[in-house]
Amino acid sequence: MTNKFFEGQDIFAEWLEEATEINSAHRERSAKLFQSWREFALARNEDPGNYRAFAEQMRRAGFEAPDIHKFDGKSARGYIGLRLRL
Repeated sequence: MTNKFFEGQDIFAEWLEEATEINSAHRERSAKLFQSWREFALARNEDPGNYRAFAEQMRRAGFEAPDIHKFDGKSARGYIGLRLRL
């Protein structure tokens, strides 16, 4: 594995730490999480990759693949176990 791979992993962990609250009771829409990750990475001149790469990093971080959940009364794909910080 290259240093670039590990740098990418570090920035993703940094995003999780800074931008999200992790708790089994939390949940968040996939699209909102990806948009937050994308903005975070771009602000640091990093390539955020596409949604598929994001989903893989979420899986590696221990979050299950997104499933359909209710958010504000509407169904959408989302993750359980974290939410964006307010």
